[in-house]
Amino acid sequence: MTNFFKKLFVKKKTETPLSVDSILNALPDNIAYLNKCICNVCLKGDDLSKHKTDIENYFPNEPKLYNNVAVLSAMLNHLADTPLLTGKALLDFKNKAKVAHIDGKIIDYIISEKKNTPPPRESSVPQGKELDRYGLAFMLVPLLVESYNESLHNGGVSEGKEDIFWNIAFWRHIAGKMDFTRTDFDWNEILFFKQQIGQKKFVAITFPKPFKVPQAKYGLVVIDKEVSYYTLEKTGNLSNYSGSNDDGQDDYWVLGGVRGRDHLNFGTIKGDLTVSQFIEEVIKKL
Repeated sequence: MTNFFKKLFVKKKTETPLSVDSILNALPDNIAYLNKCICNVCLKGDDLSKHKTDIENYFPNEPKLYNNVAVLSAMLNHLADTPLLTGKALLDFKNKAKVAHIDGKIIDYIISEKKNTPPPRESSVPQGKELDRYGLAFMLVPLLVESYNESLHNGGVSEGKEDIFWNIAFWRHIAGKMDFTRTDFDWNEILFFKQQIGQKKFVAITFPKPFKVPQAKYGLVVIDKEVSYYTLEKTGNLSNYSGSNDDGQDDYWVLGGVRGRDHLNFGTIKGDLTVSQFIEEVIKKL
């Protein structure tokens, strides 16, 4: 694990910022609008859900585009804040984003702007970064899974080390190493449920309450010959999306997962699930 986490802190050379206007002007109107929205989400904290109707009107033949863009822009927003998105990982992300009409030069621009933004001068401004609900479920936990699998393949995991998947103190330690000094949740809100079925060990995670797409309600770490990770993600009422935070029975949830840098989607589920029901749904996919 030590070698893996060392890769998080490799410094990159500063590059000359790109001109966002020149990039957007070279794109068709609908794609330019989409990419401008992503810039505002990642650089100005804009709420993408406010643009959902416009995005759907611009791309009437791609009904799943908004959800894909929401996931990718949220991933970009977090990955651009760390040294993770480089080399092959950056190329893989660009190829995935290209399908959702996210321009590669826009990705470069966002990363460039984030790393060249000077720190605040006021001493009263909190130092470090904020780890939010999305980053907890889709960055921190997948890092633990990837680290464990890498060590497993290298013969460096001894029995009993699975506790990294339910050790909150270790989670907070890793978050601190990544310069996350604040959260938008209480660590004490995170709950764990462990179960073993045959040779497989299941660690179900109840995350802090999700308030918006695509935050996760549950996570499930499946420990077998290697470790896999699944999530239950908020996606709102697909028939009449209002952007509200209500968790009514008409809500749809996405059964998803993370494999390496890939965000997986196994389909939607209507209504709320208990932890046990979530585990049952995941077992159907194994």
